[in-house]
Amino acid sequence: MSASFVNSVGTNFYTGGAMPVSINFGVASYDLTNNSWGYLGKKGNKWYENLGYGLGAMANLMDINQLINSTNATLYTDNSDFISHSAIVEEDGNTLMSFGPNDSKIPNSKLGFATYFRKSTSDYKVYTTLPVEITVNKHIFTLTRGLVKLLPYQGITTNCVNMASLSLWLNGIPNIGLHPYLLYATTWAYSSGIRSDILSYYLTNIYIKR
Repeated sequence: MSASFVNSVGTNFYTGGAMPVSINFGVASYDLTNNSWGYLGKKGNKWYENLGYGLGAMANLMDINQLINSTNATLYTDNSDFISHSAIVEEDGNTLMSFGPNDSKIPNSKLGFATYFRKSTSDYKVYTTLPVEITVNKHIFTLTRGLVKLLPYQGITTNCVNMASLSLWLNGIPNIGLHPYLLYATTWAYSSGIRSDILSYYLTNIYIKR
């Protein structure tokens, strides 16, 4: 909020007052110059404004989750092969999410592994390589672990990276969950401070010279 206010004051100055002074709250913003509110989905928003407010909403979700519960955890990514595996483990070693098959029916081909529907578990073997430290609300994982009980495992649809990615999104951590290595890279970027959600202010305050 303070950063958005300071930025808008500076932008208001160098644009000769064309850019209003405002405060960004994440999912919404307040225009002090024109005494008006902006928010996600407001009629007349440009696509990039809704994108900015949407990313801001992720930051709000993270804030709310941190107020409810703040748990240190690690995203682990298996680096032994291309298929890989994603798992999220609490600081004390408790597995929060490691989605995988939960039966002895091992397919005899990679195609079978990718396409066969099998029983699932949230406590599949964890490969403690490529760690990324994150802070999460562990109660969110009660929700995703409950979802796992309803879903079968299948390599190309409901798999480890899907469930780890969903758990992180619900924690307000934007990521790309198409493959464990992509999830690792985007979560590493987030934990390193390369965060699209805190830059959302710039999308909702693009100055277009007329």
